[in-house]
Amino acid sequence: MLHDLRIAVRQLLRQPGLTVALIATLALGIGATTAIFSLINTVLLEPLPYPNPDRLVRIWGRFTQPDIPRLRASEKELLDYQTNFGSFAAVAGYVYRDSNLTAGDQPERVRVYYVTHQLWPVLGVQPVIGRTFGAEDDTPGASPVAVISYGLWRRRFGGDPSILGKDIQVNLTPRAVIGVMPEGFNFPDKADIWSPFGLDPANMPPRQERYLEVVARLVPGVSIDQAKADLRAQTTQWPKWWLGVYPDDSGWDIDVLSMLEQEVGDVRPALFILLGAVGFVLLITCANVGSMLLVRVESRSREILVRSALGAGRGQLVRQFILESVLLALAGGTIGLLAASWAIRAVVLRFPAAIPRATGVGLDGRVVAFAFGVTFVTALFVSLLPAWRGARPNLSQSLKEVAASTMGGTRQLSQRLLVVFQIALAIALLTGAGLMIGSFFRLKSETVGFNPENVLSMQISLPRARYPDAGPQIAGFFSDLHRRLTNERGIAAAGVVSHLPLGGTNFTATIVAEGRPTTAGTSQPEPGLRSVTPGYFSAMRIPVKKGRTFTESDDSQAPMVAILDQRLAENLWPGKEPINRRVRLGPPDAEEGTFPWRTVVGIVGDVRDGGPTALPSTEGNVYFPEPQQPDRTVFLVVRSASGDPEKLIGTVRAAVRAI
Repeated sequence: MLHDLRIAVRQLLRQPGLTVALIATLALGIGATTAIFSLINTVLLEPLPYPNPDRLVRIWGRFTQPDIPRLRASEKELLDYQTNFGSFAAVAGYVYRDSNLTAGDQPERVRVYYVTHQLWPVLGVQPVIGRTFGAEDDTPGASPVAVISYGLWRRRFGGDPSILGKDIQVNLTPRAVIGVMPEGFNFPDKADIWSPFGLDPANMPPRQERYLEVVARLVPGVSIDQAKADLRAQTTQWPKWWLGVYPDDSGWDIDVLSMLEQEVGDVRPALFILLGAVGFVLLITCANVGSMLLVRVESRSREILVRSALGAGRGQLVRQFILESVLLALAGGTIGLLAASWAIRAVVLRFPAAIPRATGVGLDGRVVAFAFGVTFVTALFVSLLPAWRGARPNLSQSLKEVAASTMGGTRQLSQRLLVVFQIALAIALLTGAGLMIGSFFRLKSETVGFNPENVLSMQISLPRARYPDAGPQIAGFFSDLHRRLTNERGIAAAGVVSHLPLGGTNFTATIVAEGRPTTAGTSQPEPGLRSVTPGYFSAMRIPVKKGRTFTESDDSQAPMVAILDQRLAENLWPGKEPINRRVRLGPPDAEEGTFPWRTVVGIVGDVRDGGPTALPSTEGNVYFPEPQQPDRTVFLVVRSASGDPEKLIGTVRAAVRAI
């Protein structure tokens, strides 16, 4: 074997150009396959980093009419889950709130989650220093405390263990740090700080105010299906117990999902499509390498004849060719593994938000084993036909072919079959790629109703402690910010909006139009609601079709006004002039004066909140002046006058801090 191995190395070194081409081709196919498998391994196959992760579930309400598959829970519903169902060892709720951290000279935007104390027994994770909060900390009136992430601890406090007991300012409210979670723990969704929710059974909002996400740990031995059946057995009675909260025709239901399935369900099909695509690439690679090796075998006919004449048997010749293929595949696989590692890092850095659990993607023992398994299978695959052709014992026929310097008919057929196989795979792959590229360009050509190019967006949350007045104080801040930004060089337009298009959030309400019937059986639209400042439509390049946009004079003391998009205006008053007509929010039978009437002053273009594949909603959107519908947490959008909008980050931050 060692003798054959030395011969194989010498044979490969005799043709360095061909050898390098073969190794590079194999590295491409094996590297691409390994990179995608690494993503699948981490995202789909690796268990969640918690004790007994198979018992972790998410609980969702749902309405089937209309189809709303995932409803958050209200505080009262969460309390029911915690106290009335024996399938769960612990049930926790949490909510994300926009927050600013003040520690030292530089304020920082942080992700703060207010969680019930049951989160820690649900997940079973212990802090690296300090403690988590318990029931005594999670009550109304308790001293405010916080648990911080390892990343925040290292980034802002240098890993100082004396941080325990010190106060940090979260939205200008002091909270004592009592613990630091281990490195890599950031549930849910890149959390920086965890604070007690303070659930108060004696003072809860209405049951239909659903804003809490729910996670639970199953009792040992209870399956997800059993837990779902347990929940449904009681929750199906809720529509009878609380009339109006769960309408009879809504199809109220409960769903229980594995936490892993919840995290990766949306990306699973895309990963398997990618794995299939790189599988085709690997097959094409094998056919390509097999063709080159077959040509190489044909060029070695004299050598094979001499070796056969000197007594080399078929088995020895087959082993020789397989050894050469294995050496090539090992070199290609090693380079492919290194390339896969680089490609994985590049993908994760480029698309960090698109891949769940992306921070854990990398090369581990399973991925390395997969890579070398693919390498050896590839080596065997590409060596079979060349080994069979090179090891045939028909010496007389071979001598005639060599003497004539031509390739035999059988050999020509073998090469033609490889070429046909390679072309067939390439056509299948290119057809699929062509369809996907065509779809991509069609999506690119679809307008979403605004132009995001050269636009910078950032979120601003004004702390309640400093801006207690929800009206003039907030309006004054944003009015001042707008004036500062529009006077800055390099800024073409700037504005504020309560939530961004395509941002995954959309608040809706029933709208009643003046002159539109409100009799029983007549459905009323439920458009999306947005508060905006002057400059928003210009910054987002949303066209104004009729009338005007908002101005500084549309403040809290001015008459109430609104702007509608085209689809909503046509739905409310088909074929009629909408400008100067009036609309109001709220149910049609609301008492006069409960909800103020607003005069329509402008019509703007439609925005596709569902993305480029979705049609503009027939419900449409209605916009209000921010001073007349104030919100402490908003998004600022700034359009660059020239080039990269990220160059404006420092300018915008300085303007905000100056105010």
